[in-house]
Amino acid sequence: NVRSELRLILNAAPTPFILFDANLKVSSVNTEFCKFFQVEEKNILNKKGLEKNSLLLPGLSIRNKQEISKDICRYDFIRSYQNKTYVFRGTLHQLRNADGDIEGSLLMLTDLTAEHETIERTYRLSITDSLTGVFNRTFYRSMVEQKVLHNDSFVLVLADLDKLKNVNDNYGHSSGDEYIISSSVLLRKAFGNKGTVCRIGGDEFAVFVEDYSPEDVDKKLAEVNVALEQMGLAYHASISYGLEPVQVSNFEDFRKASNALDKKLYDMKESKNLISCTQSDVDI
Repeated sequence: NVRSELRLILNAAPTPFILFDANLKVSSVNTEFCKFFQVEEKNILNKKGLEKNSLLLPGLSIRNKQEISKDICRYDFIRSYQNKTYVFRGTLHQLRNADGDIEGSLLMLTDLTAEHETIERTYRLSITDSLTGVFNRTFYRSMVEQKVLHNDSFVLVLADLDKLKNVNDNYGHSSGDEYIISSSVLLRKAFGNKGTVCRIGGDEFAVFVEDYSPEDVDKKLAEVNVALEQMGLAYHASISYGLEPVQVSNFEDFRKASNALDKKLYDMKESKNLISCTQSDVDI
């Protein structure tokens, strides 16, 4: 009678519930569970649900488990279904009889997908440059920290758009934006998934390049300048750049490498008679 009453209550609930027996085998699920996961109750009855490699449904996996108290555990689940990832939080309550013995467990699933997507979207916005869609200075700094932490080997590029201020002054800021966006697109295209492009200033980009030699990186950057010239923009468009192979295990060494990189950029600017440029402020 108690189980029948509990089942009626659970079927009226708007949240997926699973009722387990003392051995954590499924003894019942409510209507909302069947509807959301598109399963029939008979197909999952008596199945082990929360042990490793014995999960309820394809695509449902436990991300972590946290013991809240003696009688309550919390599980975070991820489920992939029809090209979408769902995130659930499950709270498992032990059901005890009058003698205190465990007779079963009740797992309540809360759909956190929308909340998870909001968090992901907010994070994505916080590390993305709104004009170009490449990563921003915040992400650049986190990349530096990760590279130093793992002692990674890579080529770091610092690229600066030539005479962007003149373009803004003579052709308008919409043309300046066009210049910035075009350069970011070409930098991303040049390195593909081997390069992480970050806009770290108004006219300045940094690129972390993996699996390319410095010579190959230099060729790619030269090709970016050729592509900018071939775009036929109303103004002259080109980038000056410096590149440096980097493998450091502390931030002081990274600063030394970035200073050497900064000088190379300045030298290229000077060779183009663009000596009015100011020295970069790349840092972590």
